[in-house]
Amino acid sequence: MSGKTALGVFVYLFAVLFAFGCTTVAQTPSPVPYPRAPDLPFVHMDGTTTTLEDYAGKSVLVVNFWGLRCQNCIEEMPFLKELHDRYSPEGLVILGINTDGVPADLLKRFLPQLPVSLNYSLVVDPDFALADGYKMTAAPLTVLIARDSTVRYRHEGYDPSNEAEYVRIIEELLDQ
Repeated sequence: MSGKTALGVFVYLFAVLFAFGCTTVAQTPSPVPYPRAPDLPFVHMDGTTTTLEDYAGKSVLVVNFWGLRCQNCIEEMPFLKELHDRYSPEGLVILGINTDGVPADLLKRFLPQLPVSLNYSLVVDPDFALADGYKMTAAPLTVLIARDSTVRYRHEGYDPSNEAEYVRIIEELLDQ
């Protein structure tokens, strides 16, 4: 390739790249796709069953997986109770899902030993269907679910320093 031809190709490519680089295209940001929460049945301690659909459009959910032998789970319970007291009138529902794999009648015998009297709904998961469905790998697992049934926050473990973040997200979801 001669010098003139190479220079011509270079000028042509530069002009094409410049033209495309200067072109503006109106772009609208795409909404963040939040994953939909698994729609599995929640079997409450009193034997009633609910599903995600029962809460859709009405409630913001805090789904909290906990176990009797999990010290962090027990430490988190007073905070969850406070969240329930403060935000349930605004549409917050807390579902405490026990991960000990025991039926409700057995779990009821152990509840009085907890350092806090729970005022939110407790759910049993004796066959671990919920734990598997929510891909729980460590307890406690807390999942915040918006009114549109999408997962907006997920956190495994408990540290009191995370409480402000939970409150911030819950308040945002309740305002939507």
